[in-house]
Amino acid sequence: MSRRARLWSAALGPVRRAAEMRARLGRRSRQTAVEELDGVAIVVLPDVYNPVSNRTGGMLARVLRDAIPVRPPGQPAPRLLDVGTGCGVSAVFAALRGAEVVAVDLNPEAIRNARLNAQLHHVEHRVDVRQGDLFDAVVGERFDIVAFDPPRHVGRPSTFIDLAWEGEDVLERFAATVGDVLAPGGKVLISTRTDSASHTLADTLGFAGFDVRVVAEGRFYGATESIVEAVLRKS
Repeated sequence: MSRRARLWSAALGPVRRAAEMRARLGRRSRQTAVEELDGVAIVVLPDVYNPVSNRTGGMLARVLRDAIPVRPPGQPAPRLLDVGTGCGVSAVFAALRGAEVVAVDLNPEAIRNARLNAQLHHVEHRVDVRQGDLFDAVVGERFDIVAFDPPRHVGRPSTFIDLAWEGEDVLERFAATVGDVLAPGGKVLISTRTDSASHTLADTLGFAGFDVRVVAEGRFYGATESIVEAVLRKS
């Protein structure tokens, strides 16, 4: 292979891997699927993004579960906001741990899907599913944890399911306004991937006044996937 060919191969590697991953995940979309994560069955409807097959959704759900402390008797349950809930896997894991959850999504099928999974695991009394864009549905409310498995790429979505894959200014708007819904001492947990636009969200949160650290990490399909924790700096 010539030097020029090697350079082109290196430059196109992330693009090729992203296309391969999207094709791989596409084979599990557009049909009802039942995924299992740590013994918890999750139904994914045809027009809802499958976060378990992409692994970051599973990583985020596990980190959320472990981040929610055991509640002492008489103490209020921690409040979790699951932004872009999709099928509701993070909402279910948090509710099973005892959190009070508000799960939001723009996709009407995701709203139906998240409610279905909450009912399946008998936590519908702890999961309030609302339709809305980012924080539009929770104005004036505060949460101990905000979770977000963001779109991977910058672009204009053409269908509801594409909202989980791409967006035009979602990452910037999230970083700029998430502090408005955090309770004192609250934290943000997000998933990122090195071969996608989502990896810039950690830096964007840092510029927005958060201290950021990686709390979980793994390799998948040629890229590093991480769960990042962000906490507002004390003034």
